Amino acid sequence: MAARKRRPGRRADILKRLRELRSDLGVPYVIADSLPARAPSYNPSLARFPGDPEAYVESRSDIKKLLQKRGWGAQGIVEMEPQRWSDSSEYTVADDIIERRIAEQIALNGPMSEDAIAEEKERLRARLSGRRQKIASLEDANNVHGQ
Repeated sequence: MAARKRRPGRRADILKRLRELRSDLGVPYVIADSLPARAPSYNPSLARFPGDPEAYVESRSDIKKLLQKRGWGAQGIVEMEPQRWSDSSEYTVADDIIERRIAEQIALNGPMSEDAIAEEKERLRARLSGRRQKIASLEDANNVHGQ
């Protein structure tokens, strides 16, 4: 390590300390040999948030597994294309959103009958649900919304 002008790795530090303790405590070399070849290292580019436990990886295969799980792509020591999502998908608007819209209309226009509320719920659900179009860039978003 001195030739490379680098500090010894974590495993080397642990092995050195175990060898020092061997004479004092009688710790056999078997314990030192049972340590993992490489300790997991934190890769911040894989983290979704600071300290993400999934960002601790041991090998390139761990990185590939994590990228596949998340649908991410990578270039560098691991080459992987991002997962392609479908351009559009069916969805139904959540009930709490519809309830909130109804409450806003009642606050603005006054009380509504039960039949009017039921009709308005169906109208809102039909208008807000449907097919979602994938937007890849800000330019596409402007084209979709007509701005």
